[in-house]
Amino acid sequence: MNPRRKTVVEQNNNQNGRGFLNSQSNSNEAFGNIQGNEHQKAFPARNSRFSIAPQSYSTLSAFDNSLLNSQKRLVNNVKKIEPNRLTPKDRKLSMMNMGAMEQGYFVPGTQLKKNNIRPYGQTPAGKNIRANFADTGRRTTFAGGLLSTVSRVGKANNDPRPLRDPQFQYEAKTKIINYLSASRYPNDISIKALESPTKKIIEDIFKFIYGRIDPYFVYSKKIEDDIEIILRVIEYPYLDGLSKSKLRVLSSSNSWNVVLGFLVWMTELNEIVERMENSSNYENPVSIGSSIRFEDKVFYHYLIETYPIWLNGNDEPGEIENDLANQFAQQTHNVKEQNELLEAQINELKAELKAFESEKSPLSIENDKKVLYENDKDKLLSYYSKIERKQPKLENAIEKLTTDIEKSQNELEIIMDEIKNVTKIINEQQISVFEVDKMNTERERLCRILDEFEKKLNQKQEEIWEKESKTQQLIYEIDDYEHRYNENSKQLYKYFSEYETNNNMLLSKFLIKIDSNANDFKQLCVPNLKDEIEQQLYKVRENLITKSHDMQTEIFKTNQENNQLEDMLNETSDKLTDLNKQAKRHQEICSELRSSILEESLAPSMEIDNLEKEVFLIEKTGVKIEQQAKHDYMYSKTKHGYISRSCNDHSASLCKELIDSLDEVLKMQNFVRIRLTQSSQLFS
Repeated sequence: MNPRRKTVVEQNNNQNGRGFLNSQSNSNEAFGNIQGNEHQKAFPARNSRFSIAPQSYSTLSAFDNSLLNSQKRLVNNVKKIEPNRLTPKDRKLSMMNMGAMEQGYFVPGTQLKKNNIRPYGQTPAGKNIRANFADTGRRTTFAGGLLSTVSRVGKANNDPRPLRDPQFQYEAKTKIINYLSASRYPNDISIKALESPTKKIIEDIFKFIYGRIDPYFVYSKKIEDDIEIILRVIEYPYLDGLSKSKLRVLSSSNSWNVVLGFLVWMTELNEIVERMENSSNYENPVSIGSSIRFEDKVFYHYLIETYPIWLNGNDEPGEIENDLANQFAQQTHNVKEQNELLEAQINELKAELKAFESEKSPLSIENDKKVLYENDKDKLLSYYSKIERKQPKLENAIEKLTTDIEKSQNELEIIMDEIKNVTKIINEQQISVFEVDKMNTERERLCRILDEFEKKLNQKQEEIWEKESKTQQLIYEIDDYEHRYNENSKQLYKYFSEYETNNNMLLSKFLIKIDSNANDFKQLCVPNLKDEIEQQLYKVRENLITKSHDMQTEIFKTNQENNQLEDMLNETSDKLTDLNKQAKRHQEICSELRSSILEESLAPSMEIDNLEKEVFLIEKTGVKIEQQAKHDYMYSKTKHGYISRSCNDHSASLCKELIDSLDEVLKMQNFVRIRLTQSSQLFS
């Protein structure tokens, strides 16, 4: 912290560290203004503040107003003496010993009385008087700006600033308002309020600005005395223009320009100190990367520490020179490290340069890329010409597909008309849901009965086959017996003919006589039974022939029906093959178009999608027609069974026809609903 921001205190001659009350009692005896009970009050140590914001401490309650007033009178008695400055060395020592109460207590406002004041113009190197500065009363400073107008020995000078200039006043007011706003001034302030300010506004602004310098200061009832003391303590350089009369009436037109002058001076002082405290270059003068040279920064820091010592007439302590040597040694070490780092970076850059030199140049790489791009360009142009040549073919294919699509649309319209007619017929049928459910249950029942009858029919058919095989065997045996009987009858006729010729008599009839004791089989039966047996066999044969003719007529009828069903199946299969051929043709066209599109990559994809949809619809319709044909074929089979059973049960056949017709109607209704939904989806 800058030493000018700390209230100057008088060093106590009592070195025991706890003599503040004794020294205070001595000062009270000299002036006789302090009460005896005030000696018993504990007084806290005053420390330098570390923040420029206004602060409040509970320790201020220990100060008594009478004690502060006595100290102010003490300042007035010694105000002609130059106030001593705290050097950075003393400030560091005081901050290190801040917690040690035995270093002494000091009241704000006390000043150090120097026994041997160094004459003006004396340098730190010696005690010779510099005559060239003795006449002027001012010293040139090492920094420009506001500090150049500040006296280094506390002597009052005339103010060279144009305080009555309106432009200067406007800039000063603007600077004060900006500083107050940035510092969070609690009251509202504007330039219009500073045109003719009241005494209360000026006092508040002064207390706020000085509170940033010394927040511990306690003001008395007479603000003009406090302002004069504060300006002398902070070494305001233009005290010639100040007087008690102007300080008593701060808001008058004659004193306002002077008041504005020291207010803007205090504002600039606070801004400079804040910049010095917040600047990283000031805190770290040997920082690397700063735009200021290291020697200038070190010298500037050296001046800051030694100039107040030189003003006080003391010699520089050895710690400052050691600190300066340490700074240069640290800078040398930093420079060496930086040089090593730079050398390492140079080596890395050299290695990188060698690597770049060993690699292929970017220009050659770009030239190779250019050649490749030109080849790609030629290929692209040739491909473009190829596409242009294929464009007429593609247009013809598209036209052909459009015609096919129109045809399919016409067919679809025809189908939709048929669907409308079928839906109309179905809607006209008066069949309730209850009746449909009843029909379904009856159908299920009849199907179960039909399955049972089919099982029984199969069993009976097997039995008939077995009986037919047995009958065939019997027929074979009868034929054998017939053959044998004929042979025997021939022999008998032969015998009878011989007998007639011999006996001249006709044999009208034969009496059957069976001799079981005959040894010859020809003598078993008398007369011959061949004719009677033949008549009976003839009757049996006629019965069999009539039955076989009836069976053949039934078989012929069933064959005709089968032929009709086969014709229908052939027609449906022909239609299905035609649809498959059409689907294959569309698939081939679609595959050709897809291949051309893949080759050319510019064909309209939407047309292909539409064609694929059409092909899908055609395939779907083909599948449906195939399913319908299969269904018709299965229906023909069931109908064939129905015809074969119609000879036995006409009533059952009528029920079956009714059930089949209802089933067909329901299936047709379901089919029409499906087609209607598909058509609505297609048109939507």
